[in-house]
Amino acid sequence: MKMNSLVAYASGLALACASHGAVIEVIHTGIAGHPTAHVPGQAAGVEFRGPLAAFLTLYGSPTGNYWFLKAFSNEADAVNEVMILGSGNTSSTVAKEGSASPLAGLNYGFMDSDCGVNDSGAYTFGNRLSAGTTTDEILFKYDTGTSSIVSAVREGDVAPGLTDPSGAGNELFGNSLNSAHILNNGVVRFKADTIQNINTNFRSALYSGLTVLAQEGTPGPTGTYDSFVALSGNTISSDANGAHWIVE
Repeated sequence: MKMNSLVAYASGLALACASHGAVIEVIHTGIAGHPTAHVPGQAAGVEFRGPLAAFLTLYGSPTGNYWFLKAFSNEADAVNEVMILGSGNTSSTVAKEGSASPLAGLNYGFMDSDCGVNDSGAYTFGNRLSAGTTTDEILFKYDTGTSSIVSAVREGDVAPGLTDPSGAGNELFGNSLNSAHILNNGVVRFKADTIQNINTNFRSALYSGLTVLAQEGTPGPTGTYDSFVALSGNTISSDANGAHWIVE
């Protein structure tokens, strides 16, 4: 789903509400010069871009109190990607391409469109850091305990709990970490592809924190798991507490 405007709506009964005079309110738009086009927290004149799509898929917390998405500003391509966290019709920029990341000496690079937010307003998103190409892929999360953005998992980190017919124990996360979303307890769930130091038929896995939920090449409910498919949006999704999840 791609949008040029974000709208606030009362509930899943929007159509019914509309018949009773409910007001649809614009939160942000990519229409140049419109008051809601300004990217929150940025200098005057920095607006969400248009006519190209300004906003990618909108993700909401389970209760709908928070929303989170990747957006584009009207700045140069090297610095125009931003992550926007909102609640109701207010929002803030929590990360910006080209600006300093929480990791010393490294800047934010390309922002993944896969992201998530929980009912406490804690969020997670993927990024390609200004680091060496063997360590640049990372999933960040906002840690409510320290009120800071921290690394949840990074390319080159140990990938535990895997089955490997070539011999398990030396696997590392590779250059594809995606489908990030965050449970209400703060655990980040994600899909890891191109895992390093593993048989190629087993190198994709779904993780909850650092616990394997499912792995390519291992038994599934009706056979053996193949690679996990991403047709649009997140490949894996979970409910608020992680008791239920779904994947193709």
